[in-house]
Amino acid sequence: MATQMHLGLRWMTHGRFTERLSLVDAWAWLDACPAAMGSEEVPLQHAIGRVLSAPLVFLTDRPERDLVLVDGYAVHADSTLGASTYNPLFLTIVPNGMALAAGSATVCHAGETVPSGADAVLPLEVGEAVGTTLEVCDTVPRGFGVGRKSHAAQHGEVAIEAGRRLGVPQIALAASLGVTQLIVRRRPVVTIVLAGPKPPAVEALGLAISTLVARDGGVTDCAHRHYDLVRTLSGDAPADLILVVGRSGWGEDDDAVTVIATAGGRMEHHGLALTPGGSAGLGWLGSAPLLLLPGDPLSALVTYELLAGRLLRRLAGRAADFPYPIRRLVLSRKIASPVGVSEFVPVVCHESSVEPLALAPADGLVGYARADGFLVVPAGLEGYAPGALVDVVTVPGSVSGQGEP
Repeated sequence: MATQMHLGLRWMTHGRFTERLSLVDAWAWLDACPAAMGSEEVPLQHAIGRVLSAPLVFLTDRPERDLVLVDGYAVHADSTLGASTYNPLFLTIVPNGMALAAGSATVCHAGETVPSGADAVLPLEVGEAVGTTLEVCDTVPRGFGVGRKSHAAQHGEVAIEAGRRLGVPQIALAASLGVTQLIVRRRPVVTIVLAGPKPPAVEALGLAISTLVARDGGVTDCAHRHYDLVRTLSGDAPADLILVVGRSGWGEDDDAVTVIATAGGRMEHHGLALTPGGSAGLGWLGSAPLLLLPGDPLSALVTYELLAGRLLRRLAGRAADFPYPIRRLVLSRKIASPVGVSEFVPVVCHESSVEPLALAPADGLVGYARADGFLVVPAGLEGYAPGALVDVVTVPGSVSGQGEP
């Protein structure tokens, strides 16, 4: 099966393309696309996952005052020197609000301001109060249980740097500063133009690619299903990225390149040294980058992961690398790959090893749906031998990867 798959994919990769851009050169083209997206202000509750455009600074010291960190007794640390279970010391408990003198203590609670004159907090478990007398059974060092003013951050210091993708800790910090709005990078608008499957196949890519666009920080303008691609491309609202899916090959009805030109666009590269997905292309429609993805579901998803996702993440202000964890695992079976072509290989992950999946030429999507991740064989290699260490992009939520971050 693997041999048949490779023969079929090699034909698709070589086909009638006079130019086959390497995957590395395709990445360079994508990385050179302008990424100026502008900013927008959003409510704090809608900022999770967005990329901060302007740094957020502390307007006051953090903390603003000396804070009690644990429930206990505010004391002079020197008043506890030498205290132990066998040699308890006795302090006088004074009311809250009084300045502490040596030999005195006062009850305090976490979050309160440290009483005047105190420089430490004696935990409840090492002191026992009887009336106004506190029996101390341990020594506390100066500063114990006390959070000093400006110890965490100073006024004017950056709280969250620009370019940071906002997670729960950053949202909580912003909320603690009293922030209700944040200035974040605008989400790239992605127009998906679906040529539609060849009957009697069912359309399978609109939802899948829209989901990937959302994962990578974009917003889908509209997933078109018009068969009049010229009208669709010519009449579309401005977008930051255009994905044309289907009609990318050399069949009689594979007219995507011609349609793009008729609509005022241009393809700079058509045909990649990539399998699957060799009929993909890179170009422009106006000032927006346009990526032509194959209509075969597996090839479309592969070229999205390797090409479109990389560009979209950068446009969204995120790292361009794959958004999934990469694990180095031992290959359990040989992978034979055509030299000069980068090959996308779905895999099944085990505890410390990884097994390549042989995909049926007629419907690779069936096998890909069972994969835990994938690896990419570089164009300069003939593959990997059994026992080789390979870098695997692991997909969260896979069967073998449940429970992993």
